[in-house]
Amino acid sequence: MNGLTHEEYVYNTRQDIVTIAQNIIKKNINIIDGCIKINALWDEAELPHDDSYYLFVLIDSDTDTFPRGYLREICSEEYLKEQDEEEKNYLKAFEKDIDEECQKLIKEYG
Repeated sequence: MNGLTHEEYVYNTRQDIVTIAQNIIKKNINIIDGCIKINALWDEAELPHDDSYYLFVLIDSDTDTFPRGYLREICSEEYLKEQDEEEKNYLKAFEKDIDEECQKLIKEYG
């Protein structure tokens, strides 16, 4: 924890989540990547396992088959187009909910 108290570490982790949420809303980060990052930090930030939490878990889990990062380099163009379209359609169903949950995180912990 780099010399931080537990409370400072939790606070900093919550601020990291707020920054990610802000970047999701501003479209500065891929929505799925942002949800994955928020999900990974959730317990470290000692946030409750509420509806917000389960939305980020759902997005993380449901989208783990979409090629991300270095995996995109080894996929065919045709496959990437197909997966990108499927991802886009998936996100349409959740974009409003994700934005609302990000707003809640920002309001609560920002």
